[in-house]
Amino acid sequence: MLEMHPNEKVIMYIRKHIFFLFMDVFMIALIFIVPVALIWFLQYISLIPDTTLFGISITNMTDILVYVWAILCWLFLAEKFTSYALDFWVLTNKRIVESKFERLFDRRLSVLELPDVEDVTVEMTGFIGNVIGYGSLEVQTAGTKREF
Repeated sequence: MLEMHPNEKVIMYIRKHIFFLFMDVFMIALIFIVPVALIWFLQYISLIPDTTLFGISITNMTDILVYVWAILCWLFLAEKFTSYALDFWVLTNKRIVESKFERLFDRRLSVLELPDVEDVTVEMTGFIGNVIGYGSLEVQTAGTKREF
């Protein structure tokens, strides 16, 4: 939880553009759909033999693999949503705070006092970036970690 200093006011709360979340969801959906559709197509045209291996039919094994693949894709999707929810920046009248999701149960919180800011660079590249309004913001400091 972010503790506010006395007389500190939140100016802006920022998170990644939702376009990045949509791209991640689209990629995971594609990674799930293509192999599953291929397996189901091969079953439909009977290219997967209806024999048994270790007492289990190959058709049932492919169905089990599809279910396991669905669970793995669901976990990747949950990680992307969690990362989107926990990655944010807060700009106050005294400092900049960055919250970064590293991995499950690990989150990094970085604080930069505004008097330590030396330079701010905003970069919006490409057609889509300019149309929907996303880009990169780089804050330079004089400390050991120069970029924030």
